Amino acid sequence: MKSYSQIVQGNKRTDATFVAAGLVLLLIAMLTLLALIFDLASQGIPRLSWDFMTNFPSRRPPGPVSYQHGWAPVW
Repeated sequence: MKSYSQIVQGNKRTDATFVAAGLVLLLIAMLTLLALIFDLASQGIPRLSWDFMTNFPSRRPPGPVSYQHGWAPVW
């Protein structure tokens, strides 16, 4: 039969393994998020211009708006 100290040592190893696995998964998630943000910024920043920042969109769009009205109840 195992003594109390052996059980405690086993639990400590299990806890340390769980913490290490959690930290590895957290690191993977953070690196994935960082890669997605970098990809978004690298594709989006070149599309921004001063005109985009200062002008408002037209109140009368240059095409049919039936598509927008058709989807309005969905949103």
